[in-house]
Amino acid sequence: MRFFSRYLVMVTSLMASCAPPAVDVPPGGEGEGEGEGEGEGEGEGEDDPRQLLRLNELGCRDDFVEVFNPTTADIDLAGVTVGDRSDAPNRAVPVGAAVVAGGFAVVVPTTFGIGCDEGGALFVDGVVVDVLAFAPLSHGGSVGRFPDGASDIIATTQTPGAANRPFVDPLNGLFSVFDDPIRIELAVPPASEQSLRDDGYTYVEGTITVTGNDGVVDGPLQTGLRKKGRVGSFRQFDEKMAWKIDVNRFVPGQTLRGLGKVNLNNLVQDPSAIHEFMAYSVFAAMGVPTPRLGYADVVVNGQAAGTYLLIEATDDDAFLDRSFPVTRALFEGQYGQDLFPGSADAFDQDAGDATGVAALAELVARLESAGDDIVAELDPILDWDGVLAQMAVEVFIGHWDGYAPTRNNYFLHLDGDGRWTMLPWGVDQTFAYDLPLYEGQGLLLQRCIANVACRGRWEQSLLSVADAAEALLADGFDDDVTLLAELSRERFADDPRREWDHEGIPFLADDALAFMRRRITNVRSELACTTDPAADTDGDGRACSLDCNEGDASVFVGAVEVCGNDVDEDCSGRFDDDDTCPDCVVDDNDATRPLLVCRVARTYPDAAANCSGQGMRLVSMRSAEDNEAVFARVQRRLGDQAWWIGLDDSAVEGRFDFSDGRSWSPPDTEPFTNWAGGEPNDSGGEDCGHIMGFISAWNDIPCEVSFASVCEPAN
Repeated sequence: MRFFSRYLVMVTSLMASCAPPAVDVPPGGEGEGEGEGEGEGEGEGEDDPRQLLRLNELGCRDDFVEVFNPTTADIDLAGVTVGDRSDAPNRAVPVGAAVVAGGFAVVVPTTFGIGCDEGGALFVDGVVVDVLAFAPLSHGGSVGRFPDGASDIIATTQTPGAANRPFVDPLNGLFSVFDDPIRIELAVPPASEQSLRDDGYTYVEGTITVTGNDGVVDGPLQTGLRKKGRVGSFRQFDEKMAWKIDVNRFVPGQTLRGLGKVNLNNLVQDPSAIHEFMAYSVFAAMGVPTPRLGYADVVVNGQAAGTYLLIEATDDDAFLDRSFPVTRALFEGQYGQDLFPGSADAFDQDAGDATGVAALAELVARLESAGDDIVAELDPILDWDGVLAQMAVEVFIGHWDGYAPTRNNYFLHLDGDGRWTMLPWGVDQTFAYDLPLYEGQGLLLQRCIANVACRGRWEQSLLSVADAAEALLADGFDDDVTLLAELSRERFADDPRREWDHEGIPFLADDALAFMRRRITNVRSELACTTDPAADTDGDGRACSLDCNEGDASVFVGAVEVCGNDVDEDCSGRFDDDDTCPDCVVDDNDATRPLLVCRVARTYPDAAANCSGQGMRLVSMRSAEDNEAVFARVQRRLGDQAWWIGLDDSAVEGRFDFSDGRSWSPPDTEPFTNWAGGEPNDSGGEDCGHIMGFISAWNDIPCEVSFASVCEPAN
């Protein structure tokens, strides 16, 4: 069996289907002897035909209970009731007067509901004769016996009062990466188009028409539309703009085949076009809930906009219901957000009720106060296995823009048991960077690595990811990636708005697979070293990447940082980064140009004001040599963190003003700039410049984002 076939089974069957566990039927419900179900032969059924009735189908989205008469004679239903609990016949309701031979009786209960994680029971004179139970439903169908009256219970299409049919998920016609792209037509009226041009992040009205690869056409549906992406992937309306589509924004309850929301990723930062498929495959192999993917040819107001990646929205009920029995809250984390003290109110809550913020505040408080037994102290409210799996995959696949490395692109989910876990997002820039195994800005990762017991679990999670990746490759994953790369090369050939050469897709896919194989070997080798006592030559209890200086026993991952000595005791890649150290530290390694490096995250206006208050200004670089020299000095103190520079186009859109009075406008070559590829890419929403941190390139980003900052003398 090819890997992708098994991948579909895992993602759409294990997670999306609701085939229930086998349920024992009380005596009398099955009949005994020959002629079972026909009232013939010996057994209890021939004394009372009501005993042969079967509970045949349950619907929990649209509550109904269906009873089937498998016999060749009509059955009087006096004394026959149905309920949602086999131990509560008093809650049951009558089925009706009679049911014909081979026929169905349907009850729409008013005194109880059919829970999607529960079941139903059939009573005769108050005694249970049949039950039907199922795992949580994650589709708009039902569960039932197939064929009618049989013992096998499967996911079924809702057919109350008619023969049961196996459920076919209509979303298969949208999410199938190996089938032809679906067609999405967006109609954006003039007023909405102007709003998208001027702002873009406020939902506007439009219509969507979708033709699935199953030939079914949905729409036109009135829908909400807005831009997607702020950093890197941001594009204007006439460019290959990414889209967020909210189908029920203006029509409450409306869905697209059960979807309330969906995203169209423009892939401008992923010239391989398959990194997200690869990344989510690894996450899924580790049991992390992942969105469904497909490809779509998009047309906007009659103009071809190119091929996009169609991706299920993590904050949509369709995803949440498929992935979790209960969702109490869902919060999105981005742009440096983390579980800092007092941070609960700053997170954007995308799902759940008002109790979510208080629960998040409790997680923040417990993390802050946790002592040496951090695993046990947080375990009642934190799914450590899920969180560690999420972070380990991020590090393994080189997801530098995720939670563990940079506190971005993640969701925090609270389940019905009051436990938090983490979900991935924005995984297009992956399979390129060999991220360190014991470094990262995520607080949960930092606290775990600093704790001996938790660090052991972290190392086991990393090994588990390596094992899962190896199993994927052994199961034909490389063949699927190669096939998908060739399909993508053909799909993007005629894309009028793509920004990269489609002919390179197969080569980039090969590079990503080579990265995956190399990463398996390197992760195992590194973990073998860090857990080898013989490698710890200075006796500080750490070795290899857990100790950045084997000649100094006071230096290792998790050591106490000493402020002001220009030594990185905790191996974070940054000096003086402990919370007890001063916010701003003078770097005077170049006496002619002292720098003030401030590690506390601030918005651009606040960072500029902080510099000004100390008689300085945000730093600006004047040449390639100057840029690299300043970057090297700052990186010693901030590591891979991003930081503000003195550059913005707030005064005049498209004209970037340096803090030292110079100005630059594209496509000018002077004065010196060091923009990353495709940057700056916004003349509206992203007005302020920063250095990415892990590289010395510049990027424009919204000024309200918070970063570290660097000041230089104002004169």
